[in-house]
Amino acid sequence: MSEDIERNLDTQSRRLTDIENLIRATLDDQEPSAPLTPGPRRQTYDELTTFNDELRGRRDWTDVDLDAALTEGLCQLNWAVSQG
Repeated sequence: MSEDIERNLDTQSRRLTDIENLIRATLDDQEPSAPLTPGPRRQTYDELTTFNDELRGRRDWTDVDLDAALTEGLCQLNWAVSQG
């Protein structure tokens, strides 16, 4: 799997976690821990990658955690592909 795909999956996973945390905070009448960063509605893959990389820089997301970003099935597929 290419590095940009890994970064994009990780970024999308983190953004979904931010949304889940916002929902939890709202239901608990709390302030969210991190603001949501809206992105353009329509993006090419290159535009998505650029947006995600800029967001990663602003949020200091330097590591990629594929275990958190991928479902079990995708982890198994990624492992199978890496084995050749």
